[in-house]
Amino acid sequence: MKLIHRGMTIELAPDDARIPVIESLLFGKTLPPHLPLPVEKARRVEVPEPVQRFWRRLGELERRELQLLAERVYGAEELERALGIGQRELMGCHSSINRLSNNFGARIRVGVRGRNRKSRKYWMDEEGAELVRALGG
Repeated sequence: MKLIHRGMTIELAPDDARIPVIESLLFGKTLPPHLPLPVEKARRVEVPEPVQRFWRRLGELERRELQLLAERVYGAEELERALGIGQRELMGCHSSINRLSNNFGARIRVGVRGRNRKSRKYWMDEEGAELVRALGG
């Protein structure tokens, strides 16, 4: 297909994907149907045995903290309110999660950024979050 517009010439190959759109605009032809969207299959996460043992050893508070952090990053005050605990309890809960994770060899870590309470953020990496969602759901 050869297009001439304002003195400029454009040549398109016969199999160019833009030709049906141009023909539709010029001659009123209907466009071909849309391709179906790819269907994303739900991945099944295999939970290793050390992670399962780690999960069974956790208390209810630690499990709730992990489930919250698997969804998004929380500030310290926001996480305390969500869990219904104070600053000391949160720090103890966080340290017991990481200690047990190290003891059992589980790949679930709770990270902390920030030096003071107002700027401190608790987070979890994506691999650990997938494991927690598989265990909690």
